[in-house]
Amino acid sequence: MPLNKLDNFLKNVEGRILYVSPSDLDASDAMSNQGNSQATPFKTIQRALIESARFSYVQGNNNDITEKTTILLMPGEHIIDNRPGYKIKKSGNNAQILNQAGGVVSTDSLSLNLDSKFDLTVEDNILHKYNSVHGGVIVPRGTSIVGLDLRKTKIIPKYVPNPTDSSVPNSAIFRITGACYFWQFSVFDGKENELVYTDNTIFTSKLSTPTFSHHKLTVFEYADGVNLNEQTELTDLNMYYYKLSLAYGTATTNRNIIDKFPASTDGFAARRPEFEIVGAFAADPISITSLISGDGSNVSPVVTVTTQQDHNLDVGTPIKISGVIPLEYNISAKVTSVSATDKKVFTYALDNVPDELPATASNVSGATVTVETDTVGGASPYIFNISLRSVYGMNGMHADGSKATGFRSMVVAQFTGVSLQKDDRAFVKYSKTGRDYDGLIITPVFDERLSSESSATDTEKVFHLDSDAIYRNGWETRHVKISNDSVLQIVSVFAIGYGIHFEAKSGADASITNSNSNFGQLALVSDGFKKNAFQKDDRAFITHILPPRAITSSEENIDWVTIDIDKTKTVNNDKRLYLFGFTSEDILPPSVTQGFRVGAKVNDVLFVDIAGVEKSANILMEDGTATPSLSSVKTIEVGEPSGSLFTTSDGSAHKLSTGEKVIVISDDGDLPENLDEKTVYFAIVLSPSTFKLASSKTNADNSEFISVYKGTNLKVLSRVSDKDSGDLGHPVQFDSDQGQWFINVQTGNNIFTSIASLTGRTEPSFVKRISDTRSLDEKIYKVRLAIPKEISNSKNPENGFVIQESSSTGVRGSTDFIKNDALTRSDFEFQRNPRFISSCTFNNATDIITIQAERPHNLQIGDLVTIKNIKDGGSGGSALGEDNKGYNGEFTVKNIPNSLTFEYETTRDNLGASATNDFSIEDTSLPRFERTDLKSNIYLFRNTLVSEYIDATQDGVYQVFALNSSNAIQEEYTDLNYSQNVVDLYPQLDRDNVNENPQASKSFAVRSPLGQVVTNDPLKSLTRETNDKLLKSIGIGQPLFSFTDNTTTGIVSFTTEHNFAGIMTATLHSGGANYTPNSGVATYRNVKVFNSTTQNDSTWNGTLSDVIVSNGAVTSFEITNTGSGWSAGNKGYFDANRIGAGNGVAILDGNVSGAGLTSGNIGVSSDLVIQFTGVGTASDSYFRLKEVNDKKQITIHKTGADVDPISDQYAFTVSSSSKVDTESFSDGLKTITTFEPHGLVAGNRFQLNNSSNVNQGSYIVKTKVGVTTFTFELASDISVDNGFILKHGLSANDGVSDSGQENLSIRGVELFDNEHAKLSAQMGSGVGIATVDTTNTHNLLQRFPYGSYLLIDEEILRVSTNTLLGVNNDQISVIRGVFGTVIKNHATGSLVKKIKPFPIQFNRPSILRASGHTFEYLGYGPGNYSTALPQVQVKTISEKEEFLSQSQERAGGAVVYTGMNNKGDFYIGNQKKSALTGEETSFDTPIPSVTGENPGRLSVVFDETTIKERLVVEGGKSKTSLSEFDGPVTFNKEVQLKDAVKIKTTTDSTSSTTGSLIISGGVGIAKTANLPDDAAIKFGNDGDLEIYHDSSNNHSYVKESGTGELRIGTNIFKVNNTDDTQTKISADQTNVILFSSNNEKLRTTGAGVSISGVCTATSFRGDGSQLDGLNNNQLLDSNSTVRAQATTSGLTITGQLTNNGNIQLTSANPEIELNNGGPRFRVPSANVLTIHTGSGFGSSENERLRVNTTGITVTGSGTFTGDVIAFSSSDITLKKDISPIKNALDMVNSISGNTFTWNTGLTPYENGTKDTGILAQEIEALGLPGVTITRGNGVKAVRYDRLIPVLIEAVKELTSKVNSLENK
Repeated sequence: MPLNKLDNFLKNVEGRILYVSPSDLDASDAMSNQGNSQATPFKTIQRALIESARFSYVQGNNNDITEKTTILLMPGEHIIDNRPGYKIKKSGNNAQILNQAGGVVSTDSLSLNLDSKFDLTVEDNILHKYNSVHGGVIVPRGTSIVGLDLRKTKIIPKYVPNPTDSSVPNSAIFRITGACYFWQFSVFDGKENELVYTDNTIFTSKLSTPTFSHHKLTVFEYADGVNLNEQTELTDLNMYYYKLSLAYGTATTNRNIIDKFPASTDGFAARRPEFEIVGAFAADPISITSLISGDGSNVSPVVTVTTQQDHNLDVGTPIKISGVIPLEYNISAKVTSVSATDKKVFTYALDNVPDELPATASNVSGATVTVETDTVGGASPYIFNISLRSVYGMNGMHADGSKATGFRSMVVAQFTGVSLQKDDRAFVKYSKTGRDYDGLIITPVFDERLSSESSATDTEKVFHLDSDAIYRNGWETRHVKISNDSVLQIVSVFAIGYGIHFEAKSGADASITNSNSNFGQLALVSDGFKKNAFQKDDRAFITHILPPRAITSSEENIDWVTIDIDKTKTVNNDKRLYLFGFTSEDILPPSVTQGFRVGAKVNDVLFVDIAGVEKSANILMEDGTATPSLSSVKTIEVGEPSGSLFTTSDGSAHKLSTGEKVIVISDDGDLPENLDEKTVYFAIVLSPSTFKLASSKTNADNSEFISVYKGTNLKVLSRVSDKDSGDLGHPVQFDSDQGQWFINVQTGNNIFTSIASLTGRTEPSFVKRISDTRSLDEKIYKVRLAIPKEISNSKNPENGFVIQESSSTGVRGSTDFIKNDALTRSDFEFQRNPRFISSCTFNNATDIITIQAERPHNLQIGDLVTIKNIKDGGSGGSALGEDNKGYNGEFTVKNIPNSLTFEYETTRDNLGASATNDFSIEDTSLPRFERTDLKSNIYLFRNTLVSEYIDATQDGVYQVFALNSSNAIQEEYTDLNYSQNVVDLYPQLDRDNVNENPQASKSFAVRSPLGQVVTNDPLKSLTRETNDKLLKSIGIGQPLFSFTDNTTTGIVSFTTEHNFAGIMTATLHSGGANYTPNSGVATYRNVKVFNSTTQNDSTWNGTLSDVIVSNGAVTSFEITNTGSGWSAGNKGYFDANRIGAGNGVAILDGNVSGAGLTSGNIGVSSDLVIQFTGVGTASDSYFRLKEVNDKKQITIHKTGADVDPISDQYAFTVSSSSKVDTESFSDGLKTITTFEPHGLVAGNRFQLNNSSNVNQGSYIVKTKVGVTTFTFELASDISVDNGFILKHGLSANDGVSDSGQENLSIRGVELFDNEHAKLSAQMGSGVGIATVDTTNTHNLLQRFPYGSYLLIDEEILRVSTNTLLGVNNDQISVIRGVFGTVIKNHATGSLVKKIKPFPIQFNRPSILRASGHTFEYLGYGPGNYSTALPQVQVKTISEKEEFLSQSQERAGGAVVYTGMNNKGDFYIGNQKKSALTGEETSFDTPIPSVTGENPGRLSVVFDETTIKERLVVEGGKSKTSLSEFDGPVTFNKEVQLKDAVKIKTTTDSTSSTTGSLIISGGVGIAKTANLPDDAAIKFGNDGDLEIYHDSSNNHSYVKESGTGELRIGTNIFKVNNTDDTQTKISADQTNVILFSSNNEKLRTTGAGVSISGVCTATSFRGDGSQLDGLNNNQLLDSNSTVRAQATTSGLTITGQLTNNGNIQLTSANPEIELNNGGPRFRVPSANVLTIHTGSGFGSSENERLRVNTTGITVTGSGTFTGDVIAFSSSDITLKKDISPIKNALDMVNSISGNTFTWNTGLTPYENGTKDTGILAQEIEALGLPGVTITRGNGVKAVRYDRLIPVLIEAVKELTSKVNSLENK
């Protein structure tokens, strides 16, 4: 025999190849046949499979051979009896066999012998008993099954689970193990001419012809080598081998398996490569906390390792130990044992133990154990070139990762599945009228009814041929399903038919290459996410919420058209303003101007500038009445439509017209059927209160309505935004009688009254708008995440990952419970997310387990939790606290009695009534829970990287866009959850009504088509909707239960405890006596503290305390959970059920007096700012907390004008409020000083309340002056003395927040934890101590405990010690600059806030990656060709439906693909490119939209893009869609602007480098440039030359204000009138000519000036020597009278000489003579003026008056008719030789006083004039000097004033005589 033949023969003897040929006459399954010869093959695959398992056996433990046998299938029908097999369990020292119904049967029932029944047609055949207990034959040890002919080798099942019986579980044909290989055979439905088993426990009845749905049957599934059967506590795979160990006994010659169960559990058992697919797999190193060899003192090869967290390792897992000192411990090894009691302990073996090796590792700091992937010992199952041909919906394969470990992978290639469905029960059809799914009623049926009723007799319900039918929920068929973290490589797999072609669930991952999805319903579906996060993804914290940025743009004027004054006055209807120039009905006035819609703003106003005064008129919509009254929008609330008829909710008039455009909105998103949320419809008015809707105006005019059904919370809106001029309802309409367009305005407007005296047209009218210039990202809510650099092995979060609460719910080690040393920056995992359980009980009657947590759990009903470490003494429980036993496992929260308690239901029997754990011992084995699934499915849609995580170098900081995928369908498919519609990520921009902080949207998953989610109002915010979900999910937002308005106060009730006013500390009034134990010491953890001696749930406020009882007395306590709702005077009573009733005096008190707790013992209970938010249809509101009423109720300050909170909202605690101390107002700036720190910075928004808590409005801080002082802008002053400052929370603030500058104190909203204080000393940047003012803040370490986080300004700090420092115990040690915040100085008095960053992890989504995928004729039905080839196509699906049929992402799952549809359209990501037109369309991509404009079909957001050719912006169908650039734009080449360019900024220009438009080069202007009044054009660096028109005087100016000249250079210069018909000035190189009425009047010539006509001058300058050509040297007046005559001697002037200026005579001694020979003025010398009479020029005679520097001298008489007041010098210093006048009385007596008549002309007195006086001669005789004078003409004159001294002396003499006489 040739050597190769011999070799083959020997291998075959070893069972390398087994043969199966069912039609071979020599085939036999008898025990005498081993199937290893082609001559005598096996008859059945099942017989070959157990023989393959037997061939793998090698005596001894864990040494059986895998990947040994290949089973070769000959062509033919291979029947598989795939019923569930028997179970096996250990009972004492014996094996116990259980049949499928759970009954005990003889162990002999499994024995193989010559009498065994192998005939699969026999119900009691032995082969099925070895099957999986779940059904399906197990393919053991990596066995390969290979067919010789794909088409002729047929696999046919005998068991098809009853699809109508919910008690019958799903099953499989093959249960496969690692390294299995399947090739070249086909699988078919059960044989239609035979009966199949349909029940999993009853096989003698309930048989049926298999013409019913096979959707509960899958061809390939994993054999379960992981999960323990609850009945047997063994895995399915181990039970298989244990059964075979009993089967192969002595009756099987030479094939006895010696290692029999239960004596041996490792001798013939599952090998790791069978269920640990592709070896062990783990992503992250696990930290080691201790490592010892032997017992820790005596070294041995056995090394015991304790890890920081549960290691989840198995025996045999390959590991790598690193970082241990000494280095000899750092080896690659395999786990040799795992502790049954401590999930953190395992062992491995050293190959070599050095003598000097320490038994205990000296250093494990940084030591880790890493799971090594073993690709040698295991391999993926491989399914290749297999065909499935089913007409009743059999499934292809299911890789369920929960049944395997390791990489959990499979490989499948060329697996073609055709799975149609003829069972009408498998389908439902959506009924739009009933808004539900119609289908055949499913009730359990058996026997032939099961098959006969699969075909409907009602022709209306033959759903399998109905093109509108879809698969019933739970009846969907799948070709390839991947779940629970399994991984598949899929290549060239064709799926034809099916409900779902490829599906990934619960963290599954698949790569699909060059595969097809043909016909059927859905191609690619990804659902859910990984249950557990990788360790590196469990590192982050939520620190802040980032609301949108505020809009601070100023209101601007938007020009529109002019008003026709004449027409408006002629019509004389003040409700209509006619538009100038718009007289053609075909030429519509613009409804959009500069991107804004006229009349679309709420309460829109039209303005016109008339004579410099702004006039206005309110714009009104047309409403079919003579007196329109509505502005911008008609909002019509309607009820559910009946017969497609809408009726106003209150019966009021809707004011619509037939054909008027409307949109429909549902507050909850549930629109009526056949209506879309973003579509404009047309009203069909039937009555003033009723109407229907049409799809077009034509249909509306023809009364062709849309059939609509149901809908909830509906509003119909007729908006100006959706209309154009002339549309019904639009303010601008055409007046056919007048032949002109007009705008509807409110009657009584002052535009109409102001044009009464005007004509023509007005200046352009305008509306006022505020522009929203924020970037897209500034319009949405973001979540700030931080990953501390000190947490090693972290990574940046990835888009698409799902945010879950951190599963790090335990401690790093037992020392964390007693840790009291200073925390370091590396201690971020200390108290990261403690979730310990304080008690747990089980109610056997209700199967309800009640868990009490140590801290508020923040859970919600429906959350998935994982319970760990609970021990109980029940027979069905877990004495050791193992996973998935007893109380432990994954459960759904069923009920939440209070904030510390939750309940879940279990199906497990015989649990202990309560936990047996010793809760007084704090170690790592304490029971705890994890919040495994928030159920809100919040995921990272996009991530803005602020700073990248760099291990030990840089904190990772991220601002993420969070969306949720938790929108459930309301009918039938209620378990399906879909994402918000990301198309609406950015709230729609309503340019006319900008909203900086839109309310939350409401996303709604429509009932049909599956997967479509709508947004109830695109103007609202998706990210805020998710933000609300997030805050409520993590316990920050407290849901309201009810609100009661008491006018000045309001009572708010919450659904659970609010956590205000807990016990911070207390005093033990007395230790008491008789508490338990009376003797000895006991520590009780988490003892309830009641507020009454009556102890029940109503008197427990959630407060817990650790209590120590010593010898019957309570000796100490420590509050571990503060609780809620305590008030001064309350007393605390320990739970008597825990520590005993005692003597009742061990109570918690404020002091030992027994008066109860004081306010200092209780947490914050007043003056907090609470925001009520969370409902998209209600306004937010801010209130001050007045007081705490009880544990679920508070009272707030309010007024009757406030917006009341509503029950669906939640409360968000923002900060402390601050009271106003002083206020001032100046020039529009308000300055506020508060008593306490206000906590505000520039850009913060706040609410201002007066002292009566009346809301005075919301404002933005302009400047922070100090910790208690700030300013803000205010139009007019408001008095708020003793008022309050309420900082806003989830509101828009003004500041940038991005990677460059976060500005957390402006834009960030921290997660406030109620407690607050202020610094009493400045805190420098290098200081690690916070000194806190304790005046009003007591119990610092209770309020700011060890490990808690603080916020000062925008820096986050962490309390690092549990002791206070400073002489006043007012200093807290802190770690600075936590979570990527910047360390800064903090001023004295700065606000200190306690915050609670929330620990999270990122769970990887289920994901399908398909490349080169083909989608053909998908969308509906079971592959019934209803959407298939054109010749049989009866239904056309929409583009959106087609996209939804190609991929669906559910509950956070992800699908990415490239591919092509049946039309050749190409898909990549979320874009489709038409094969015919090249048109590109986007799906599920954020599309920024604008109200009133059509959304883009292809809209994307890029960080940067390059366009190599050109960019065309069409501006929408109306050419009015506004394109917007919110950042700088550079154009490097020529720019052509073919329409008006408007620059809106009002920045003035002060130089050539400032202003709204700055041009470095020259400017060419082809047409007119216009500037308004007072706007100047300036030239020169200093603006020396300016040209402007002054509105104050209506003058125009060209002004040169510098030191230079104004020069105009030209060859010909002219000044003409405005219409260019007359020249005023003309100048050329020779002449300058002045004109009047186009007639030349003055011309300059080379010789002088030529004047035509009369020259009239007010004065002439010069000597006139050059004047000639005058008529007789004369100047004539207008009457030709000579007024000036030039002679040789001078100029003679006739008439009046009028001069408004000066006359200057420049000769040396000038003279002026009046009249001929008349008075003459002369200047004889410098500074002397004389006036003469008579004489000629040059004569000094006849001088009458002289004026010089000393005075005036008059020669001759002077007559003064008025008073003359004169003073004479008489100073004694001017005189000498002073002598009194002697004999003065005699002198007086010698002169006389007389009356007389003047008789000569030598005086100025007229002759004959009567007068009184004295005689000069008599006076002269007295001899007094200076009294008389003789004039030149001889006439004497007297100085009368000189006689006064004489009279004085005379009186004195007379007086002396009188006195002498009197004395006598």
